[in-house]
Amino acid sequence: MAIMIPETSHQRTWDTDDRVLQSFLGLSLWEPDASQPKFGVGVTAPLRKRSLETLSQMVFDPESQLISGGEEGEETEATVLTNLKLAWHFGHMDWAVENAKHLLRKSKGAIQLADIDERFLHAAETRAITEFVSRRITPLSKAALMQEYPLYVQSVPMRVLEVDLPADHFFARTAERNLCVLPANLRSAEHYHLTEPEIRLLAPQVIWVINYRCSTHSIRTPDKFVDVIDEWTSFVNAKLMRRLYERSLKSRPHLVSSVVEQKLLV
Repeated sequence: MAIMIPETSHQRTWDTDDRVLQSFLGLSLWEPDASQPKFGVGVTAPLRKRSLETLSQMVFDPESQLISGGEEGEETEATVLTNLKLAWHFGHMDWAVENAKHLLRKSKGAIQLADIDERFLHAAETRAITEFVSRRITPLSKAALMQEYPLYVQSVPMRVLEVDLPADHFFARTAERNLCVLPANLRSAEHYHLTEPEIRLLAPQVIWVINYRCSTHSIRTPDKFVDVIDEWTSFVNAKLMRRLYERSLKSRPHLVSSVVEQKLLV
């Protein structure tokens, strides 16, 4: 269980799990001067090797084939920070594992793990992701944007790294996304000593986040849209910016002013 650690310098109290999650990203929002963000999608961390594929190892003792009563599956491996893997790592699927153990004990051999409908397990994972995002990522994302040098903490698809990815596919939604840190403006990028080539590499990822924030109504006005997009347009190719304009005009026309059009279609 996470231990609560009082803070005096930040209005949110970051518990031990919050701090571990932040450490994966190179952050320490309880002591901002100590943060050394690991920018961009693709960051890895040593996560517990837990998944539906290893569920049987968590439920059964591998030698006796009896229902396990202790902690299993604590081996770790360096892996990308998907919401699903993080939800497993931080124990948001533990209730499903314990529920499976309970059903097997209660049945006294009448049912096996394979009898548990896979749809139940996938639904459990969906619930675990929702709980993890609500409890860990959302507060972290909000707090990171409120820093003196604001940062985006957002789950972004790996495909944004593909150099030849068509602009039409760039913004497509996908369930498999990786948690990452990105500078919210050039002032933050400069504060963390990012070079121009590094900024150019990160800029498309920032554009993906801005589009996502528009779609979730975190960006509500044309003025705010211009404010967050303005600095990045010179670092992103024109085809991508035109695609962002077209998507915005179709799905959220209230955000497209003449100034926005000018910025996106330069």
